[in-house]
Amino acid sequence: QQALELLPENCLFLRSFVAGYLGLNYLYSGEIVPTTRAFREAVRISQEVGNVMNTVLALCHLAELSIIQGQFYEARALYDQALALAVDSQGHRQPIAGIALTGLGRLMVEWNELEAATHHLMEGIELVKKWGEVGAVNGYIALARVKQAQGDVVGAHEAIQMAQQLA
Repeated sequence: QQALELLPENCLFLRSFVAGYLGLNYLYSGEIVPTTRAFREAVRISQEVGNVMNTVLALCHLAELSIIQGQFYEARALYDQALALAVDSQGHRQPIAGIALTGLGRLMVEWNELEAATHHLMEGIELVKKWGEVGAVNGYIALARVKQAQGDVVGAHEAIQMAQQLA
């Protein structure tokens, strides 16, 4: 909060990151209302300066908050918004889209749409690995849940092993 207060108003690029980090701080403290406010501010500022990566991350965090609060349709809309932004000039998904896809895959598990979950998780894992392999850990954990729900014990075990290896 102090960093936001000290940064000049016109230093929007840095303010977008600080707002996102403030949201994470509140999230890890379990404070839903200030978390939501901080991530919405991160989205607003990031969009204003064209910081697609930070916008997508903040939207995904807002989607996760929506899931925690049982607002699954709002979470779906936020993930869809993030996916619409995370494309290059030719319309191909950028690696940051992997975060939204794995989140969407986890949401599909909650809705028991296991085929859709598998599709989103696999695509998300591949994309996020291009961004940084550690980001794929959550995708593999969710994929293990899908495999377990489908009765594929071997597939679930393999997914968990991949998550452990990356972690």
